[in-house]
Amino acid sequence: AHGEGAAFLYGWLSLLAAFSGAAAATAVGIPRYQGTVLWGDHWNVTLCTLGSWHLAADQLVAIGLVWLLTGLACLRVHIAGRLQVALLLVVVCVLMGGALWAFGDPRPPVHPAFVPRQLSWSAAALSFTGVFFAYTGWNAAGYVASELRNPARDLPWAVIVATLVVGLVYLLLNGAFVDVLGDLRHADEAGSA
Repeated sequence: AHGEGAAFLYGWLSLLAAFSGAAAATAVGIPRYQGTVLWGDHWNVTLCTLGSWHLAADQLVAIGLVWLLTGLACLRVHIAGRLQVALLLVVVCVLMGGALWAFGDPRPPVHPAFVPRQLSWSAAALSFTGVFFAYTGWNAAGYVASELRNPARDLPWAVIVATLVVGLVYLLLNGAFVDVLGDLRHADEAGSA
């Protein structure tokens, strides 16, 4: 619609910024958040220093994740695809399990890593980075259409089912947040009385 020049620029932008940026942000986010939850606040130590450059444990894990998943995709695409589905199922199960657990527990503990230290406009803007990356990918459903046996039938169903699952997880998590924050609000009122 916009010509070959725009298509050329969009292709290079997708390769060099959009897809690689999302992969890098995910790879950095996994050890930062999961490492803190699994191993505590003090696991992320500086491993190496060269002048003003520092290599920390979370950066090393992020680099390893990118290389591991890239290597798997280069070796066997179907193995990488199955791993991607398995990891997605783990994430969905953990999110749904955590939401359901929060509904059942009158006072679920809040890990210190998830408590905001200081509220500011820059912190609020930074928190929307995850939202930005959450929306990158719906257009990629069209990229895999050529890989499907019957794309006219399978692609719409895949988008519908994915939207329903994401919507269900979203509603469960937000219900759990409201439930937990409601308890925290009442606890604060009781503590100040």
